[in-house]
Amino acid sequence: MRPSHRINSSSGSVKQYCLWKGRFYYQRSFFSGHTSTMFLIFLCLPNRVDKLLALIATLLVGSMVLIQHVHYSIDVLAAPLFTWCCFWLGREIALSGWYKAAHLALAKEKVGVRVVTTELRKL
Repeated sequence: MRPSHRINSSSGSVKQYCLWKGRFYYQRSFFSGHTSTMFLIFLCLPNRVDKLLALIATLLVGSMVLIQHVHYSIDVLAAPLFTWCCFWLGREIALSGWYKAAHLALAKEKVGVRVVTTELRKL
């Protein structure tokens, strides 16, 4: 499906243009933010019933943007994949604690304390 020319045609948006081989190409969409937001809500909810409702809402929103020709089909299909990858990566970073070690190293560097690598391994 091709989106209508009247929809998503606001000029000046950075994501609408792509520089490739020295030429600008007009790009009208990326993955669906509508669908990805609903899918992110689905991923974040703990309750099984709420998850089911959010998944149904995701499917409805994805269907509606396709029916309205707001996004290409691949944009709607790719949205849950991109969302899941970002969710997984964010969760891994948050649970790994590597940022604590980096923060400790920067804090000690500002104070002038030499950071020993064994201190970072303890974290």
